[in-house]
Amino acid sequence: MFGKKAFRSKGVIDLNKLAKKYPFVFVGIPFIFSTVGGSFLLLPMQKTRYELGDTTIKAEKENVPTQNRVKKRLNMQEEYFRLQQEGEWDDYDIKRVARKPEHEPVFSTK
Repeated sequence: MFGKKAFRSKGVIDLNKLAKKYPFVFVGIPFIFSTVGGSFLLLPMQKTRYELGDTTIKAEKENVPTQNRVKKRLNMQEEYFRLQQEGEWDDYDIKRVARKPEHEPVFSTK
């Protein structure tokens, strides 16, 4: 009853021929335009994101008390010699730390 070919106007047929002949014009240029346009649209959002991050970091740095002294690296050999010079190596007593009764190890001997 109906033919297999759908009716297409002359303009649509000409447009299809041009698309097959010049695919860059119909696919490449719109793709490049959408990529560049999207970057310009996303730029304000990214700018806001990083500005907000900068303000929170500045606020955190203002709340931290400043320390004027420079931290000295720990050297085990220097610490050993420093403690030796103090002369308190053998001046200690071994003392048992008081425990709560429930933490006391109790072994039954039957």
